[in-house]
Amino acid sequence: MRQQEANEPQTLGQTPVGMRQYIANIVLIPDKSKAAYTRGIYTVYSDTFFVLGVIAHETTHIFDLIAFQDVVKAGGYPEGTYYSDTAEWLDAYRSSAAVPSRYADTNQKENLAETGRWSLSAAVHPGGLAAYNKNWGTIGNQIVNFRGRTDKIIYPKDGHCTAKVNSTPAVHVTNGKAKFRARRAPQYSSMNGATVPEIKVPEGLTADRTLCSSELGGQII
Repeated sequence: MRQQEANEPQTLGQTPVGMRQYIANIVLIPDKSKAAYTRGIYTVYSDTFFVLGVIAHETTHIFDLIAFQDVVKAGGYPEGTYYSDTAEWLDAYRSSAAVPSRYADTNQKENLAETGRWSLSAAVHPGGLAAYNKNWGTIGNQIVNFRGRTDKIIYPKDGHCTAKVNSTPAVHVTNGKAKFRARRAPQYSSMNGATVPEIKVPEGLTADRTLCSSELGGQII
């Protein structure tokens, strides 16, 4: 077993449960390239990019599409509108003096994803962002906006999964030549045996892809 493969369950386990529940499937590629991307509710990582910061970034892309649908509906936007395209998010962006990174300056989807990554650091780092970045206040309005809508989701009071995006059936290679046989998908249940509610995915789900150079020298999408 590869060392990275041995560490993958631990890395996923360190990801907040409220983030994990929004991921339908994770695809890990045993490759030395530096790349990660999200398609709708599915995420793909090369070995070296399956780390907490990148997971937070990619999962925030899913949040952008699904977790804020109450705001989308209340604002009169069409179903499936990204939160990063709403006035609520754009107001937070416009009232901030900066964005989290040069990568975040690419577009609002990447800005929100990077804000999610920084927000996780703000929540779990002793002293918050101020403890290691004196300029964090320049993106403060975006951090406050994101955390105000997601902290109760990402960190549920009892620490348990409250809902789950349905995963597709697991598959395995039968002969090493890309022939697959479906296996039964895992069932997600709460501690008392009741079925965990399904998180609704907008109908006609589509996801675009934006290629950018990351601070790690690879591609996060």
